[in-house]
Amino acid sequence: MVSEIVRDVRSIKEKFRAKGTDARSRAIANLDLKARDPEEVRAVTFSALWETGAVGRAEIFADELGLAAPCRERGLAGLLDVRPVRLAVGAVISIIHSQVIGDGDGHSRQPALGDSYDLWHALLASAADVFVTRDGRLAKSLERIPIEDFRVVTSLRALLDR
Repeated sequence: MVSEIVRDVRSIKEKFRAKGTDARSRAIANLDLKARDPEEVRAVTFSALWETGAVGRAEIFADELGLAAPCRERGLAGLLDVRPVRLAVGAVISIIHSQVIGDGDGHSRQPALGDSYDLWHALLASAADVFVTRDGRLAKSLERIPIEDFRVVTSLRALLDR
């Protein structure tokens, strides 16, 4: 039974990574990133992606639940005031930024097997004021999301020091 669960989880992760790989390739081609000046590409910050894409990403989430129309009527930006939505949207945008633009070093990364679970952990983290993880990439990803009264630490020692 445990082997079956592990196999199912691996399958979910691999499907998510395959979709991410395809989406990354399409985004790089659509934005023609390989033909652009590397400095121009590096200048695209997470904050810029947040400002231009957070409401649209929240709408995608609402649409997946069949709730886009009523959310549009009430105002999609209001979805970002709901902490789990804000953190989930931010985590997705952060992953997109690291995979397509890179994290300031000019090198984007390939989708990783754990990306799907990083999103799941981000959603679960929305119930807490402090999220403790030893995963440095996940910590960096969540730290940059503009959200009040939410901190990310990479060890219990760092938590106690705060």
